[in-house]
Amino acid sequence: MKNLVEISDYQVKYFTNMQSLAFAGFMLGGDNYGEIVTGVSTDVGFHDFGGKEYYTVTVFLRESDTHTSTSGIGFYITHEEELMVYSSRKVLKVGLTRELRETLAKAKESELNRRKKYEEDEKK
Repeated sequence: MKNLVEISDYQVKYFTNMQSLAFAGFMLGGDNYGEIVTGVSTDVGFHDFGGKEYYTVTVFLRESDTHTSTSGIGFYITHEEELMVYSSRKVLKVGLTRELRETLAKAKESELNRRKKYEEDEKK
């Protein structure tokens, strides 16, 4: 199915690199069923699971007049030092720019600081 986009040209013009990649990843991915894209989060999540690090950006969707949903677009750094974009399947591989590296580093640092604070609060 074709997806429709309900995002203004103005919004898209000011997308960050990660928002642009998440948007493209969703549109090209295998997890879309004709939903209308209404937005893309500016937040980049960091996760580490099973010894691997990955990142996520949320795409906001409208499925009908009364139902909304989201899709999490995944990112990870390959052994070739490229950024893989994943949406139910691998859809894009892009070079890691300095800006992308900085964005990913900030997301990782923010999550690790959040975890540290949580652990400290739990000890109190």
